[in-house]
Amino acid sequence: MRLLSEPRFLVRALTVSALGLAAVMTLLWWRVRSEDRDARRGALPGCVERLGSEDVCEERLEAHHRVCFNYNNQSASRYSPRAFDAAGYLECIVQGPERWAANRRAERAARQRAEGSTR
Repeated sequence: MRLLSEPRFLVRALTVSALGLAAVMTLLWWRVRSEDRDARRGALPGCVERLGSEDVCEERLEAHHRVCFNYNNQSASRYSPRAFDAAGYLECIVQGPERWAANRRAERAARQRAEGSTR
């Protein structure tokens, strides 16, 4: 019992805990960063096909990547696994985040109206 109250033991326990937490946070950051890079690389060919120029696509990716990635990256929850919508991400890059989000809201509203009228 006396061991738990010794300052050296407490300092070591806190240090090990902090290092463990830092390792977990670093691994999570690396995983999201890797997914981030993969999304960019995967969208470039489709973007070039739709917009016609790699330079234009690079500019759009630079301008809209972060917002579009966050919109289309669903975190894991208790009932659903982690998911990334690559098609939605590409559409968001091509259209721009504001227009893409407005189109998604309009589609969702139309779908809800259609479901409501069939009942």
